[in-house]
Amino acid sequence: MDITMFPFDEQICFLKFGSWTYHGFALDLQIEQDEGDPSMDTSTYISNGEWQLVSAPAEREVTYYQCCPEPYPSIKFYMHLKRRSLFHIFNIITPSLLISGMTLLGFCLPAHDMSEKIGFR
Repeated sequence: MDITMFPFDEQICFLKFGSWTYHGFALDLQIEQDEGDPSMDTSTYISNGEWQLVSAPAEREVTYYQCCPEPYPSIKFYMHLKRRSLFHIFNIITPSLLISGMTLLGFCLPAHDMSEKIGFR
């Protein structure tokens, strides 16, 4: 995860599904593909306030191990996420700038007689 451009960053995360117990002849994983490139079904996707789902492509991999002649299929779902920067601008950056500005304005206050404010008597 690269967060050097936070809060204006994009991330690509993946989920890999496969079986370590059953080979491809017992459990054959397939991607349901309607039209175009195979991708994750986003019909029940609920949007998030912090992230925007840009795309969710999928790919099927078949691996053959030295120990076994059977194929072991797996499916990877890649999620291309873009951070909604407006969320962080309003919740982190703007309050930080306002507090910093108020701190600097505190130095502009007139310093008349500070003995009453500083002394313990």
